[in-house]
Amino acid sequence: MLPDLLAPVFAVLPRPAADALASPAGGAAAAALSALLLALPRLTRGAAAGIGLLVAVLWVLPPLWPSPRQVVERLPALAAGLAVLPALLALPRLPAWAVRGVPLLAAAWWMAGAPLWWPDVRAAVLPLAALAAAGLWCALRPPGMAATAGIGLALAAGLAGAGWAGGILAGPALAAVAVAAVVAWRRAAGPAAEAALAGMLVALVAVPVMARGLAPDWLAVAAGGLALLFGGAGAGLLRGVFAPAAARVAGPVVAALPALAAGWWLAGRLF
Repeated sequence: MLPDLLAPVFAVLPRPAADALASPAGGAAAAALSALLLALPRLTRGAAAGIGLLVAVLWVLPPLWPSPRQVVERLPALAAGLAVLPALLALPRLPAWAVRGVPLLAAAWWMAGAPLWWPDVRAAVLPLAALAAAGLWCALRPPGMAATAGIGLALAAGLAGAGWAGGILAGPALAAVAVAAVVAWRRAAGPAAEAALAGMLVALVAVPVMARGLAPDWLAVAAGGLALLFGGAGAGLLRGVFAPAAARVAGPVVAALPALAAGWWLAGRLF
């Protein structure tokens, strides 16, 4: 959507530059720039991560605000909610776990199909329970900005191996890495930023298996899950080799290597 709106600007640029800006990598750069501009004033710092992620999603997807039928079409409205809800919850100085937990549980409900009636809840109980569990884990055990960047890298690699590298999912995953780096650099990290980033990553993990459900999709989910659960252990293994911050970023990628290797091999991208 956003590259279409910026077509007059892109038209005056050299073709290689315009193509790069319109790509998922351009969306990640736009997300990082948006987060940076919002992280500078103290007043808007809490919404910086969420707005950056919204820019990334609108870069690769059209804005579909009604309750959408396709799983991937749920991302724009989710990104809009993650841009606003965590920042609003942070205003009355609620406990950090509430600022993180409420948006993450809302994201789980939305990505599971937004069930409102008991038969719909029962039909969606497996994805709803899995997403809610991942959200609660992130709410109660926030990984931190450096580890969040590593989880995003592992997830982006898993999605690329599963064939989702065209931008729809890998673009927002890379944008989450860039936004996490900006938020950490500007010291704008907090429960609102953690909720926005974790909510987007949990949603991106959910899409492949709910939308298609092939073996590479499950391995992409496994890569994200291993990075989330065992990223700290991976960072511990690397602590004597890399600087602490670099180890925290690389640790989730190391933890995800078994699933990444299996997914890339299954997709015929290793040999």
